[in-house]
Amino acid sequence: DIGAVAQVGRAALVLQTVTEHDGRVKLGGETWSARTAPDSAACLPGQEVRVVSIEGATAIVSVADGRELE
Repeated sequence: DIGAVAQVGRAALVLQTVTEHDGRVKLGGETWSARTAPDSAACLPGQEVRVVSIEGATAIVSVADGRELE
């Protein structure tokens, strides 16, 4: 889906805690199911995250603080 691929790299706002299993984010004015990227920390409501990929209708996200994970 071209629309979903276009979301990669965009910022999203966490609505419901995002873990490696589930969560919800606001992305482009829509609510998306979300999971964290492997080895990423859980993302809490109100936190800004970055979309790293889309798997089906689920956004895979990581914390968008600009720092690389060590």
